[in-house]
Amino acid sequence: MKSIILLTTSLLLITGTLNPLNSADPNDLKKLEKILPKRPKILDLSNADLRNYNLEHVDLRRANLQNANLSGMVLDNLKLDGADLRGANFTDANLKSVSLRDAKLQGAILNNATIVYSTFVNARMEGTQLKGTIIESSNFERANLKNAIFDNSQITMCNFKNANWDGASFEDIQEDRNSWYW
Repeated sequence: MKSIILLTTSLLLITGTLNPLNSADPNDLKKLEKILPKRPKILDLSNADLRNYNLEHVDLRRANLQNANLSGMVLDNLKLDGADLRGANFTDANLKSVSLRDAKLQGAILNNATIVYSTFVNARMEGTQLKGTIIESSNFERANLKNAIFDNSQITMCNFKNANWDGASFEDIQEDRNSWYW
């Protein structure tokens, strides 16, 4: 009986008929990872509405979250390395110790977010909006920040070594550039 349920669940997940994340409950994600014989190579959460949920200690490396609504979320110790977050909405989200190495964030919206102890090494952030965002102790080394908008943001103790700033906007930012690493 267990193998029939497992096979049925796996087929529903593969065909997209069952979207385990409609509930957006992190416990449901953990349960599904335990029952699936193998984790899908790429978890597709594109266009998902996950706002106001708390995702903590979840591994979403290489996940497709393109155009997902993550506004108001608490993202704590989340692994999003290599994830596709193009056009994702992180407005008012709290990112603490989030790893976004090699993530695709082109056109993402992080307005009024709080970003602390997070890693954006090699992230593609062209055209990303970070208006009114608090950014502290985070690593943007080698990130592509071309045309990113940091207007009205507060930036302290961040590493921007070898980042691409071409066309980026920094109007009315509060910063301590002495605490930035270039």
